[in-house]
Amino acid sequence: VPWCVRFEVKEAISLHAYVQWCVRFEVKEAISLHAYVQWCVRFEVKEAISLHAVQWCVRFEVKEAISVHAVQWCVRFEGKEAISLHAYVQWCVRFEVNEAISLHAVQWCVRFEVKEAISVHAVQWCVRFEGKEAISLHAYVQWCVRFEVNEAISLHAVQWCVRFEVKEAISVHAVQWCVRFEGKEAISLHAYVQWCVRFEVNEAISLHAVQWCVRFEVKEAISVHAVQWCVRFEGKEAISLHAYVQWCVRFEVNEAISLHAVQWCVRFEVKEAISVHAVQWCVRFEGKEAISLHAYVQWCVRFEVNEAISLHAVQWCVRFEGKEAISLHAYVQWCVRFEGKEAISLHAYVQWCVRFEVNEAISLHAVQWCVRFEGKEAISLHAVQWCVRFEVKEAISVHAVQWCVRFEVKEAISVHAVQWCVRFEGKEAISLHAYVQWCVRFEVKEAISLHAYVQWCVRFEVSTEDEDRSAVTVSLPIGGPLHNVDLEYLF
Repeated sequence: VPWCVRFEVKEAISLHAYVQWCVRFEVKEAISLHAYVQWCVRFEVKEAISLHAVQWCVRFEVKEAISVHAVQWCVRFEGKEAISLHAYVQWCVRFEVNEAISLHAVQWCVRFEVKEAISVHAVQWCVRFEGKEAISLHAYVQWCVRFEVNEAISLHAVQWCVRFEVKEAISVHAVQWCVRFEGKEAISLHAYVQWCVRFEVNEAISLHAVQWCVRFEVKEAISVHAVQWCVRFEGKEAISLHAYVQWCVRFEVNEAISLHAVQWCVRFEVKEAISVHAVQWCVRFEGKEAISLHAYVQWCVRFEVNEAISLHAVQWCVRFEGKEAISLHAYVQWCVRFEGKEAISLHAYVQWCVRFEVNEAISLHAVQWCVRFEGKEAISLHAVQWCVRFEVKEAISVHAVQWCVRFEVKEAISVHAVQWCVRFEGKEAISLHAYVQWCVRFEVKEAISLHAYVQWCVRFEVSTEDEDRSAVTVSLPIGGPLHNVDLEYLF
């Protein structure tokens, strides 16, 4: 690749560094490299910005190249304003800032990770209170700027929210409701807030109910009725409220189930509350059948079981324990969605299926190598050793797979391209390992000359379309003509 080598001396950047910058970004034109590369090398830069602007951006992780106009705007204030360019950049460059906001507003935002640039109006609103109210701007910002706050809430409400990660700004009304009880009830505002503010709580529930919920991560506020129902049994039954809450509060429980059923469910993470009927069905067989309730529960409670499966299916699972190298626990995890319609070899199959939503059983042979992975389609066994951890839509040749196996392949690269790479191993100054690092984790659209290209392209999105194995088309990811290079000529 003559044009890469050409810059190695003229610009203070090694080919290796240049490659780190080019290879993973579709660079359409060459720019001055040393400073620019230091800044761009790890990011998907869709367009090049002026080198002058880059001089101060180089140390920041820029998700998208900010416009040159915005950059020049920042540079213009360096030294003129009370905010250092370094601080401003830390705030702007790593967030998709479509427009520059006033520098004054930035003065206090610069230290916070702002998912989206908050409006200048909102910023000015915050700045207006600095010193006038009992909340420091620093605290307010920590609470506001990192969340998509569409409108400012009253500063008073913010006084106690500022230390919590609020996914959405809770309404001022809800906040005032919390503040009202501070000191009046047996629950500290701190505890209540920990429970409320980080969950999208649309309405406040009774403070009494909150007293024992506050320590649990409640995805949605459970109804006061459900809470009171739990509280009612505390001490009366053989299940502690703490255990019950651990089971209920973190799963969207629409209705309370019988406490007896809960006695053995409480230790399991139930994605959805199983119906009371299903629970009673399990309890009914405890001791009567060859399957322990503990095993059954381990199987039911953590899967989205819409209906109880027949006991016959369960007996079928139990029957294999000892005959096949699979425990009932493992087998059940697998069978819960199949109801024993097909008897297959289990140990291997289960290891693969048990954690995934398998809609249909695949052949046992395919299972032997897929066992722990999301195998959407059964492909050749050898190839699978490589593909099994990745969503491989089509099978590729086993030979090609032998060296790809440890890489995250977004799409299976063509066998032709792989064989072409393998052919050069030992003949050229590039190890197969290096080439693979480049190919396997990217959507390779074209096979190109390896010795020069791979040294700097090892992480780039390229793709193979050539049909002739003796010649390879090189499409340089830079402005200029398309270069056609014959590998045999090059090497």
